[in-house]
Amino acid sequence: MPRLDDLYENYSMGFEVDGVPIPNPSAHGGSINELDSGAANVGRDLTGTMHRAYIATKTPFWLEYSYILFPKAHEIIALCSKPSFTVRYKSLLTGKFDEIVAYKGANLTYTVPDCLDGDWDSAKVSFKIEFIEY
Repeated sequence: MPRLDDLYENYSMGFEVDGVPIPNPSAHGGSINELDSGAANVGRDLTGTMHRAYIATKTPFWLEYSYILFPKAHEIIALCSKPSFTVRYKSLLTGKFDEIVAYKGANLTYTVPDCLDGDWDSAKVSFKIEFIEY
């Protein structure tokens, strides 16, 4: 059985930020959002027929890490702390690897459940990060 620390040395899922591979998350998910413009005559008319002004499909997603070492968590967060960056991920919509220009969601939640005697290199961190497409 692999050690917990070894779980985050696996990069087989192909996630990358600005061309830098990041380890497989504990869990991930997202949504597929079709966007309409706010143009007039968009929505349902009196007959119930939908009229759309489709402009784009956006696919925000999130990665969650559980009990990853603090230095590795810091590396991932640092890669995603720029105003914008590219993210490579396997798209549920296309079935292929896609790359989007994204920004980190406004809220990053994390927990440091284990930091014995201030040994930050051995401290474990759990966090969830959101990627929102520009």
